[in-house]
Amino acid sequence: MEWLNYHHLLYFWLVVREGGVARAADKLKLSHPTVSTQVKQLERALGEKLLGKKGRRLVPTEVGQI
Repeated sequence: MEWLNYHHLLYFWLVVREGGVARAADKLKLSHPTVSTQVKQLERALGEKLLGKKGRRLVPTEVGQI
């Protein structure tokens, strides 16, 4: 990984805090697909899955918690 996009990190943090992409997107005033894509790009950059589902909520994986 050469560099970290801090917007991706912010979007990931908000998804975890809000429990889902749709609620995080509302807070950010962005579309659902935009936030989802940015989080996926962060996962690709780190080479790890950061989010998993627990019921209807998205929760951080073990790596996402770190």
